Amino acid sequence: SMEAAGWNALADQHQFAVVYAQQRTANNQLTCFTWFEAGDITRGSGEAESVVQMVDTMIAKRFVDRSRVYVTGVSAGGAFSAVMLAAYPDRFRAGSVMAGLPYKCATDAASASTCSSNPRPPEQWGDLVRGAYTGYGGPYPRVQIWHGSKDFTVPTANAAELVKQWTNVWGIDQAAEAEETISSATRTQHKAADKVAVELYMVNGMGHAIAIGTDAMGAC
Repeated sequence: SMEAAGWNALADQHQFAVVYAQQRTANNQLTCFTWFEAGDITRGSGEAESVVQMVDTMIAKRFVDRSRVYVTGVSAGGAFSAVMLAAYPDRFRAGSVMAGLPYKCATDAASASTCSSNPRPPEQWGDLVRGAYTGYGGPYPRVQIWHGSKDFTVPTANAAELVKQWTNVWGIDQAAEAEETISSATRTQHKAADKVAVELYMVNGMGHAIAIGTDAMGAC
């Protein structure tokens, strides 16, 4: 679905490289990323390590600037984008989480479906991210969050929890500095000094999908 969203055309136009990380049915029958299993969301292991190896291969083959690598995904891929930002904050400049969930909101398949009904204080959410790479003292990636207001697959409450998590990681105010209506979306921005560190686009009337201009594409 990410390929169909138009990334190839944008890559050709702006001359950047794109890696489409694809799940195997041997790992997940729905070919969705395993964004909740400890062995797959921990730095240096499982699916998280596999994605970084794909990135490294592309960097080597295409001479990509290591300081300008970004990650995005939708649904389970959105949740896994949050995984990559948490486990490898030194490797990604920024990321976009579409219809996703907070890092470590679930620890197994059984609890994955109850994420939205388990809100946590910002400090607890932030501690989960900080614990993903202990001893890390560098900057964290900027985070953009997209969610449809009528997403009944991944409830919109997860977007609010993602905002709590990443604003806490950044050590910035939970209250937004700016709010604006752009087309059918409401954009709220949380700033660190003079730059936007965390922002949320809540797309009015959209379901479980990727926002593309005035259209939306369904996600698995």
